Amino acid sequence: MVHAYSHLWPGVDGGWSRRAAIDRIDRLSRLLDIAFAIPGTRIRFGIEALLRMIPGVGDVAASALSCWVLYEAARLGVPRPLLLRMIANVLVEAIAGTVPVAGDLFDIAWRANRRNVSLLRNHIESGLRAIADMERTSRDFRVGPITTKVRRSKMVPHSITCRRVVTPFLLRTD
Repeated sequence: MVHAYSHLWPGVDGGWSRRAAIDRIDRLSRLLDIAFAIPGTRIRFGIEALLRMIPGVGDVAASALSCWVLYEAARLGVPRPLLLRMIANVLVEAIAGTVPVAGDLFDIAWRANRRNVSLLRNHIESGLRAIADMERTSRDFRVGPITTKVRRSKMVPHSITCRRVVTPFLLRTD
C-alpha cells in the first residue's frame, strides 16, 4: 500500500519522511500553544502566549515562530488554498495579539498552530483515504499481455484507455 508519510522529501539532506516532518511540526505547535497548564483548571497555554506578553518584540517573535509551522507545511507541498487558510489563522492571531491583555487571552483560546497542524493532518489523511479507496475499488486481472481493471464490479479493459483495439479474454489471476 502506498502511504503518504513514507515518501521522502525531494532534495532534502537526511531524507526526512513526511511522517517525521508532521511529528516535528506537531511537537513545535504543542510547545507554542499548549505546553503549560494552569493547575486546577483546563486552561493550557504555550511559549507563544508568554512571548506575546512582552510588548512589541514578543508579538513579532511569536508570529515568527508561527511562520515556521507555515514554512514546514509549504515544504510538505500542501495545496495553495490550504496554505492560505493556515496563513489566515496566523494573521488572525497576530492581529488580535496586538491588543495588550485581550490579545493574550485570545492567543490562549485561538491556538493557531494547533489549528494549522489539525488542518495539515486532515489534508494528509484525506489523501490516504483516497488512495485506500482507489486500491480497494481497483483490482487487476491478467489477460495474457493485457491488464484489465475492475472498478466497482464493472470490467473495463485497460487496452481501451490506451486506445488500442484488443479483444480481451478475462482470466483472473491472483
